[in-house]
Amino acid sequence: MTWEWIPILVVVGAALIWFEIFVPGMILAASGTLCLVASVILTFKLYGPLLGIALLAFEILAFIVIASRWVAWFPKTKMGREVVLHTASGTAAQVDNKEALLQQTGVTVSICRPSGIAEFAKQRYDVISEGAFLAAGQTVKVVAVEGNKIIVRAA
Repeated sequence: MTWEWIPILVVVGAALIWFEIFVPGMILAASGTLCLVASVILTFKLYGPLLGIALLAFEILAFIVIASRWVAWFPKTKMGREVVLHTASGTAAQVDNKEALLQQTGVTVSICRPSGIAEFAKQRYDVISEGAFLAAGQTVKVVAVEGNKIIVRAA
């Protein structure tokens, strides 16, 4: 093995990791990482620990700099705009004031055995009957609201 393999392995390794962006599957990234590790091992073997540690530090520093630049740049590209989520995720949906449904009457849309769907003022809600099965199309009245549960009984 001669010294020429070290820069070849570094360049091939970096290129394989870069191509992983366009061809996902981790095969190219794993191969690129193996090339980079092999270049460090070869440097240790041919030139000793000082240059081996220097190359390892260079590769780690280059990865950090390139990855941080890429994270800032990629979402602005055409491909990044297609891949990156631009809306907030994990936000809570607007909660209806279900307490306002108390004592209102509505109609079951589905069979409640004991849970089902009922419609109040042209809006559908998941409801739970007080234990009795309710047929679809039956008039019901809201008797309690416990957190997210709307409890109904036949009117």
